[in-house]
Amino acid sequence: MAREFADFERALDSFGPPRGVITRRKLGEVPVDIIPFGPIARGGHLEHGDSHWELRGLQEAYDSAELCIIGDSSVKIPQIYAMMGLKIIVWGERAFPTDCTDFHHLLVASCKILDESGELWESPLWEDEDVIEQCEGNPELLAAYSAGRKLAVLFAGVALERCIEILADPGNREVFVITALRDYRDPRTNSNYKKMYEVFFLGIRTI
Repeated sequence: MAREFADFERALDSFGPPRGVITRRKLGEVPVDIIPFGPIARGGHLEHGDSHWELRGLQEAYDSAELCIIGDSSVKIPQIYAMMGLKIIVWGERAFPTDCTDFHHLLVASCKILDESGELWESPLWEDEDVIEQCEGNPELLAAYSAGRKLAVLFAGVALERCIEILADPGNREVFVITALRDYRDPRTNSNYKKMYEVFFLGIRTI
């Protein structure tokens, strides 16, 4: 496990020469960004020369990832809630519109998963009158709230604090939501999605 950047560089070089970006290598025909995290990321950051990496949330995403067996190989797939948290954190770092739209698709998918798996309907949140009132008794909103809570559990600590910090400012939240929904023109659709975001933001503050 790399603890210093020199160790990380040696590990990178075992995959071949850089491909434009210092951390990018080519595995077969696929360009892959190899991101450092763990002991090397002191305080959730890594600085090297002119490069800066915001790494909060990566260890949490790795620790909670699910192992997927593919033939004779295996790969760890982060939980969808962890991916949502990483999108918030990286948006706070670089403000790319694609991070917002990626988050939107993940939020919608997470709500669908909670619904179709039956987990939403078996949730003890239905017994919480305050939550039900906040979600207007709407199952879709309750799913979004639940997704926020699940992210809060996975990211508890500095990663969650960073997510909350990024979204604490009303102006930031508004930009994030407007950017995420920029491809939707129907006012009713926009209104429904905005409510989902509002209760999701409430959900991440429950831990």
